[in-house]
Amino acid sequence: MANLPIGVIDSGYGGLSVLNMIRQKLPSESIIYYGDNAFCPYGIKDDSFLKDRILKIAEFVIEKEKCKTLVIACNTATALMVETLRSKYTLPIFGLEPGIKPAANNSKTGVIGALATEKTFKGHLFNNTSSIHGKNVKILIDIAHDLVELVENHLLNKEMVFKRLKKRLDKMKEKKMDHLVLGCTHFNFLKEDLQNILGSSITIYDSSEAFVDHLHKALSSNNLLREISVTNPEIKIFTSGDTKSMERFISSFVINVNTYSIFSESLIASKV
Repeated sequence: MANLPIGVIDSGYGGLSVLNMIRQKLPSESIIYYGDNAFCPYGIKDDSFLKDRILKIAEFVIEKEKCKTLVIACNTATALMVETLRSKYTLPIFGLEPGIKPAANNSKTGVIGALATEKTFKGHLFNNTSSIHGKNVKILIDIAHDLVELVENHLLNKEMVFKRLKKRLDKMKEKKMDHLVLGCTHFNFLKEDLQNILGSSITIYDSSEAFVDHLHKALSSNNLLREISVTNPEIKIFTSGDTKSMERFISSFVINVNTYSIFSESLIASKV
């Protein structure tokens, strides 16, 4: 069981930032990744469609590809389906959610910002965390579906992207924000630009590193860490989108993934 792969699912490229962190901290682990690029962004899709879609993807990764644990590397998918999947399967299932707690606990101005999709903001995980840990701070919410599309279109490190980010972040800075929470894993690929705009006085929280540290501890406590002495880890990438586009994105922006296999897998999706 321990030598089976970790399954990682996402709406598109965003979860590759989590895969990248897993490769950095758990280099001996094999990974199955599914990016649903053909239907990204999830944040603007109908709930019933998304629930059906996420279930199909989870079934594929867990039942066909035989992973030992499932990582939902998409905040929107976590908000919609993490509890359903945990009730269906006995293997450990982990879901990304925005880092409101550390941002709120460390804020000096009492104002923090959050970038995410509308479904993440409406989800009970975000609202429960905000009500418990964010009650003493003001949370500036910015629904940012357009930023997901920038990443999906490989529009990183571009002047026009920098200008778009600056326009929305300047509004948050005016309200004395001192921490910004990235509530979508796609935004991790914009972190450098975001930090350049915000400056060193504002801290950016993405949950990927803390999340993978938690994953590491959970796998260790359940004796699910892969043996280092076995064969080299295998990285398999599946996408419902274009495989060449996925390959270009990985080679350009995912530094800890050098050797992998890539496959097209639509899972015969229903209409949006």
